[in-house]
Amino acid sequence: MTAPDPMDRLEELLADRALEWLDPADEAELRALAGDTLAARLAEYETAAAAALLALTPSEPLPPELWERLEIQAREHFADAEGIPSGPGATVRGQSWTSRPAYGWFAAAAALILALLAWLPQLTGHRALDAGVELQALLERAPSDLLRVAWTASEDPGAAGAGGEVVWSSSEQRGYMRFEGLAANDPARTQYQLWVFDKEQDERYPVDGGVFDVPAGGGAAVVSIDPKLAVDAPYLFSVTVEKPGGVVVSSRERLVLVAPVPED
Repeated sequence: MTAPDPMDRLEELLADRALEWLDPADEAELRALAGDTLAARLAEYETAAAAALLALTPSEPLPPELWERLEIQAREHFADAEGIPSGPGATVRGQSWTSRPAYGWFAAAAALILALLAWLPQLTGHRALDAGVELQALLERAPSDLLRVAWTASEDPGAAGAGGEVVWSSSEQRGYMRFEGLAANDPARTQYQLWVFDKEQDERYPVDGGVFDVPAGGGAAVVSIDPKLAVDAPYLFSVTVEKPGGVVVSSRERLVLVAPVPED
């Protein structure tokens, strides 16, 4: 009986680790096989995973020409591969990651989508897709101080039916806002602005979390938080409607969403 190829097993574990957490036994095996190269190899696979997932699961259908070029490029680089997914309905997780041909498709999809990023701004919500990938990465890291707080809509007309959540980690000074049903704004007239109330700050002057826009078309939107000061002990997040570019101090006349952090 032929002994399993350690390189095949290493590639299998690297791909699985890039897509989902391994159980302790597989994690230990991966570390033993990869040795000192683990960090570098994982970075390659995680970058490929993010690019391939971005390519294969967009919020809007990719143009047929892009899918055609994607498939051609994959088949040219891996002519002997079997089981390469095709068409806009193809999914990454539906494939077997236990064979070299599957890894070949994975790498080709990632390489081509990175080369064709110039196409993606034409797709609605490309920036939201980027933030969505980063949000998922934060949720998977799950730092011990991670907050997930639901939005509550005010009576403002722009907030009717709006929802979503705030995700924030003070240890990483990183966070994201997910919105559903929030009214689109005209950036030439108004922009949304996030405010973060911190126990270390005077409540009259919450931390400016950045201005942002919600594009027309509905659907979910993910926006990264851009605090102008460090946020260490947030107890309330709020979104107001302001003039383009935002304000230094809000009158809070148009408060659309709030997300109070529950007491421990």
